[in-house]
Amino acid sequence: MGRRDDPRIERLRALPIFAACHRRELEAISGLADEVRLRPGTLLTAEGDPGRECFVLLDGDASVRIGRRTVAHIGPGDIVGEMALLEDQPRTATVVTTTPVRALVMTRPAFTAALEASPNMARRVMRTLSGRLRNVQSAA
Repeated sequence: MGRRDDPRIERLRALPIFAACHRRELEAISGLADEVRLRPGTLLTAEGDPGRECFVLLDGDASVRIGRRTVAHIGPGDIVGEMALLEDQPRTATVVTTTPVRALVMTRPAFTAALEASPNMARRVMRTLSGRLRNVQSAA
């Protein structure tokens, strides 16, 4: 399989948060992230816990709860946990897989390195966060 046919790179390129990244950026991101397969009912984040990693869902779904209220359902292409990595603050929500999930996991040091290596990617993450904040505010 040639470099251009790398399915992991193409999968990353299909995610909205990384869609505008250049191939070298995608290769760097791919090298910093681990792919995991998770069963339904797996806790990705727990509200109030420290954030140590973020998850990019490649396949499958999860529910997002704040307190006892389900506030969202997420799926392929969604990123979970990046806010705690950016702010070094406790998790703002609990996220649990509802189906089998395949995800990329990136630790705080790796996530920070990826953002520092690519100002364009950092801007896209900021836009994504801004849009998510706007959606949460309009739902409240």
